Amino acid sequence: MSFVLLSVHRASAPFPCCRNLLAVVLLSLVASVGQAWGEPTDADFLAAKSAFERADRAKLKALAGSFSGHLLQPYVAYWQLKLGLDAATANDVHGYIQRWPETPLADGLRVDWLKTVGKRAEWTTFALDYPPPTAEDTELACYGIQYRRQRDGEAALAAARPLWFSGQATPDACEPLFAAMIGSDVLTVADRRARYRLAVEAGNVRLAQSLAGELPPENRISARDFARVDADPARSLERGDFAWKRQAGRDLAL
Repeated sequence: MSFVLLSVHRASAPFPCCRNLLAVVLLSLVASVGQAWGEPTDADFLAAKSAFERADRAKLKALAGSFSGHLLQPYVAYWQLKLGLDAATANDVHGYIQRWPETPLADGLRVDWLKTVGKRAEWTTFALDYPPPTAEDTELACYGIQYRRQRDGEAALAAARPLWFSGQATPDACEPLFAAMIGSDVLTVADRRARYRLAVEAGNVRLAQSLAGELPPENRISARDFARVDADPARSLERGDFAWKRQAGRDLAL
């Protein structure tokens, strides 16, 4: 193959006008030889990616064999492991990471694995790979605090407090921590009202309504009142129809 490449290169040197044509012929030749040797094509890789996105494990498995030893094998192997992560073992995950340690996929797989075992509260397994070498997102941070809470006690909850103050919905992994902090007054009513306002400012109506409906009675905004104001805020403000003497009414007006 190298002889063919060298010969074509030398033949093309005196004739610049023909180089583009020769390049096309050369690429076709390389592709033909690759197919003859059973190497996967671009179409095979795109088909494998599509199978992963559709969660078609059978199709992905059928395509994966042709990528053995190929430059793109880490991607196909990652997709297979990702689809079966709920049934994977720590050995499966560590085997991938040890085989392809320098790829971004290895770091991503470690995070995916930590979330999987964190969701199952398998903290002994979780501890083997936590913390990850890369930055944590909010979901993994909450699983990390859950892990430290069962290891170190309720003092670990303090680390979850900054995560509360967001106008965006937070992952399910955070909810047990927030519930515990509300139950122990680590998160005060003022803190809960503050997050309600953050959600309103962010235009996150569903979160704001959920937060307002879970406040203590004096601060609680009923779903009916919230829906009425959200449906026509200009009219509500024009009429001034709010329970001004209650904190809930003032928060709704605000």
